[in-house]
Amino acid sequence: LCPGPRCVPTVTLGSSMLQAGLAVLRDRPVRKGKFFIVHRNDLDSIEYMGTAIDIFDEFYRHHPHGKEPLLCEFVAIELTDKQIRKQHKRTRLSSYRWADIEGVGPKTDKGQQEFAVPGNVRWFLMLCKEHGWIGWFDFMSNVGVNSPTAFTLAYMGDLYAECIIVPQGLFEPATLAVAMSRAWVFQETAFGPLDERGVHCLLACVRALGERVRAGEVDVLLGAFAEAADALARLLARRGWHGFLAVEGVELTTIHDYFFSDCTSGENMVVADMLVQRVGGVAEEKRLSRRQQLQSAYPRDWCLYQKVLAVANQVRQWGFPLSWHVLDYFTRPTSGLEPLISKLLTTRRYEACATVNAFLDAFGVSILNAYGTLQVSFEADREAAVTAVARFILASRHGMEVGAEELLRMAWVRAVAFCREDDGHNGYQIVGIQPTIQEGRRLLGLGTIKGTPILANSRGAPTCYTTASGEVHDVRGILGGRFGLSFSDGVFAGTDGQRYHGFLCNPPPMLAAEGARKIEVFRRVGDPARLPAIVYVTLHSAYGGPPTAQEAAFD
Repeated sequence: LCPGPRCVPTVTLGSSMLQAGLAVLRDRPVRKGKFFIVHRNDLDSIEYMGTAIDIFDEFYRHHPHGKEPLLCEFVAIELTDKQIRKQHKRTRLSSYRWADIEGVGPKTDKGQQEFAVPGNVRWFLMLCKEHGWIGWFDFMSNVGVNSPTAFTLAYMGDLYAECIIVPQGLFEPATLAVAMSRAWVFQETAFGPLDERGVHCLLACVRALGERVRAGEVDVLLGAFAEAADALARLLARRGWHGFLAVEGVELTTIHDYFFSDCTSGENMVVADMLVQRVGGVAEEKRLSRRQQLQSAYPRDWCLYQKVLAVANQVRQWGFPLSWHVLDYFTRPTSGLEPLISKLLTTRRYEACATVNAFLDAFGVSILNAYGTLQVSFEADREAAVTAVARFILASRHGMEVGAEELLRMAWVRAVAFCREDDGHNGYQIVGIQPTIQEGRRLLGLGTIKGTPILANSRGAPTCYTTASGEVHDVRGILGGRFGLSFSDGVFAGTDGQRYHGFLCNPPPMLAAEGARKIEVFRRVGDPARLPAIVYVTLHSAYGGPPTAQEAAFD
């Protein structure tokens, strides 16, 4: 083995040498095993199989990313399942968004190369070296040691359900928001235990940003704090925050605590005003009334309020009252939330789920959101990227073997049942469905839903729809309001300027049987006719009117 820190990486970058390197990479032995990386100095203290692999000499010496000096200091080792369990406290799995991707050899017509791997590896190598961890890097355990992708994917669900996970965003919070948008990162962070040091680092960062908000730093409120709060809310949502509070028997503020002082609505505006007061250093906060949210009656800085309202509307999509918990508690002088959040993030959340229904109650909506809204480099990966870990948990703990489509069907149904059984929820939503998902699979597990355009009432408000019998029915509630959408001339608009066509649809029988009344659907202006962007399944009694006409279909 090369002597670690004293070695100097040399990468063959000339065209002829690259071709020679490509031949070397192709000629490596095929390996089938569970491979991890360790620092050379820690090798003697670790139990592993066979001989350590000099991953730099075998792979990185022939790859453009071999310029990273730390790579010389690591080797790859194979562990058995027994050795993984025995060294559990020392084992860490990386979770991050790939960046700076490079490969070797000519590019295909799609711009792809053989042996393409990311270059942003230093963060995890540094942590493994500092803490003496046995690390698992997705591509190093696959491409790096020439192990078949299918073999690696087959055991990956087991690892991410059982082992301790280190998302890059825990130690580098600025990277968390970007990583939260990736489908693979969803299942890497939703189910298994996260690293305790990293969680402490993240929460300390959000708390420090909240303190700067209270100190009057408006730029922090609108920038770093808003981004960190959004990412943390997404992380808590995918791990089942609401159900976790119920299991723990903890009572925090409810959505009713954020309504206008004089009516039962307006929570996003009340939270925005609360933050305006805190960044302004008011001695005694006062809850906003409905009248005061108008520009002519607003008692504080209207321009600042509008900017903060955009922050509240962004974070609110991850659920209520979770979104308000993050924005509220982390800008208080003391919050008391950190130990509770730490417990949720550092344990196997699914172990508290004694039944399949309990598992779906905790994770069903987050799985639906992940499938519909998160990004993948290749659409063919979407189902595995979102559902592999969940399907492993169902199979290993509950003896239920299901495919991705069946898992999502169960999630659609159970999400409605959970809302019916929980007084605090009238429905659930999926916001930002990816247009890259092929037609017929955008609402995977739900099938096709049909409905009719949302219409304005006599005052121009979006409260009406055409029934199956051709009459116009008024639900007497603002459709699209929960998403912060405005309405004008038959078109909805978000605070970001995105315009939507709105529809009210009938729920399919499997959801109607559980109590679903209607489904609000919003399609981006200009998108294909059957492509939904926002879906809201509601159980609210106001939506219990006659069936809708069937003039539009979504799937």
